Amino acid sequence: MSRGLRTALIAVAAVAAWLAVAWAGDRGRAAGRPVAGVVRDAEGRAIPAVEIEVEGLPKSWRVQHSWRTDVHGRFQTSALSEGPAVLLVKAGGPRAHSAATRVETRAGVRDLVIVLDPGPQLLLHLVDYVPGQQERWARVRWVEPDGSWPVRYAPIRKDGWVCFVALPLDRELELWAETEGSRRHVVARGLKPSAQEQRIEPVEVMEIAGRVRGTRLFSVPTGETRGLLRDAIRVDVFAPAAGTRSSGLLVTSTRLERDGSFRVRGLPPGTYEVSVGTHAGDVWSVEKSVKAGTTDVIFDLD
Repeated sequence: MSRGLRTALIAVAAVAAWLAVAWAGDRGRAAGRPVAGVVRDAEGRAIPAVEIEVEGLPKSWRVQHSWRTDVHGRFQTSALSEGPAVLLVKAGGPRAHSAATRVETRAGVRDLVIVLDPGPQLLLHLVDYVPGQQERWARVRWVEPDGSWPVRYAPIRKDGWVCFVALPLDRELELWAETEGSRRHVVARGLKPSAQEQRIEPVEVMEIAGRVRGTRLFSVPTGETRGLLRDAIRVDVFAPAAGTRSSGLLVTSTRLERDGSFRVRGLPPGTYEVSVGTHAGDVWSVEKSVKAGTTDVIFDLD
């Protein structure tokens, strides 16, 4: 047997052994049982958007290690190894300032009730909300003294009710939500946490439309797709973050038509940052400030 063949066989055996270990680990995890339950406040009201993390799970793309409660405060982890489990429970998600609460339980528990202090809340009712097939999430953001714009997410109930938790008391909040999918967005500014439900009325919406031009549109990209470059380009619309260098909050996005044109509907009045580019870098992002209602935006790629 030649040295090259012997080396190749050793490499194949090593890969096979690694795959066997990985498969056994995945099988062991799959053989476990999940933990399921609900997160409530002291008065028994459900708390949505609470982050549930399992202590000790590796933070890897191959293993999910955190979950969020739905609009009814419910959650279910993936299968865990048999035995004790420790949950790290945090209102407001991973970037909230509140500390995580440790909850000791066991794999297989299906009716765990966790009582948590939600902190300052923002209770909203999106008037004329149209639910979609999948659960939608609303977003609030605010500006910090250092110029950063933290963002908090919360699921929207089918009747348009939404609850944000663990919010700062001394900041004005800005809400963004989709009330009819991509056809209508709503924005509300100057909001403050309150125990009273606040109504968010529909707003006038406008569109931004234009065209991306250039012979490169009809070349073959090397990254995302084997088709035309035109098919890989994405048009992103951001709500600017005043006083910062950030592109702001992504409101919506769309693809180009066959002729290179695009149209984004359902935008509240205001000025947006419109970015054109591809994820693979075949076209680096080109940005323009565009006022809602503008229908003749031109991006030249050549």
